Amino acid sequence: MIEPFFDVPYSYTDTGWGVELKKRRTVENGSYIVEPAVEEFESVFEKLHHPEIVVDWKESELLMQMAHSVFDGILTVRRKNTWWWTLGLCWDYVDLRGMENFMCDFLLEPEWAERMLDLLCEGKLHMLDFLEENGLLAQNTGGTYTGSGGFGFTRQIAPVEGRHVVTGDMWGFCESQETAQVSPEIYRDFIFPRHKRILERFALSCYGCCEPYDPRWEYVRQLPHLRKVSVSPWANWATVPEFLGQDYIASIKPSPTPLATAHMDEDVVRADCRRAVEQTKGGVCEFLMKDNHTLGGCPHNASRWVEIMREEIARVYG
Repeated sequence: MIEPFFDVPYSYTDTGWGVELKKRRTVENGSYIVEPAVEEFESVFEKLHHPEIVVDWKESELLMQMAHSVFDGILTVRRKNTWWWTLGLCWDYVDLRGMENFMCDFLLEPEWAERMLDLLCEGKLHMLDFLEENGLLAQNTGGTYTGSGGFGFTRQIAPVEGRHVVTGDMWGFCESQETAQVSPEIYRDFIFPRHKRILERFALSCYGCCEPYDPRWEYVRQLPHLRKVSVSPWANWATVPEFLGQDYIASIKPSPTPLATAHMDEDVVRADCRRAVEQTKGGVCEFLMKDNHTLGGCPHNASRWVEIMREEIARVYG
């Protein structure tokens, strides 16, 4: 889908959480290991602070003028910035503590884990306050990438004329994929209460990315204004009709792995697509192919996947 807009972001930086983040790579542009910036809570925690957004107004205006000079009469130029991908807290926690510490802190350092998550949650809320107060938000309804896949089209969010966009005019999004291997009860005790505080500010909300939603559905379903749920390749797709039914959009995500080879095995792709459609029938589903990077050097894999998925949808739904 192509819309007749050219979106111009703000030019900005932020001050970070107060410590230098460290990542070690063995291969340029390859995977990395997070080296803990917060090795010991006692000695470092007091140095942490909420990130502050610093907008370069002059450069932002120059970018807007440049866009008008190029696209006026062709596309509608508008100011629209995506300030976050996720409002979840775990990515930031891992950046500060490293993945191994993150997984262990819930059991070995529960009081410090609570303090860290509170700091991160307050930091996200502080950012939202700043963006609202300074009129920097833009609606993410319409053809805006929303959550961890799909678009934000809805008739259920109507902004108030004559005022700046606020979070109550938008979709919110939290995920917790870094906790995929912890118990639902740990998610309930540590992550869920902070997600709830963040998402209650929004008109509608999305949950999830790569983590399977179904083991923690008892708690996820309690998130405020929940409307869209990620159903990853690691979820039990057969739970969609019962758990999500007609009440939530199920973002079904077949595996991208078969598309990463130069000669895509269409039988494997078709079997995955067929299973996705058959097992989730009865839900309000969108079928997404994402997390593709090379496509095995064969871009046609993506368009062929779409054709196969449409054929399977037509076969099941008629």
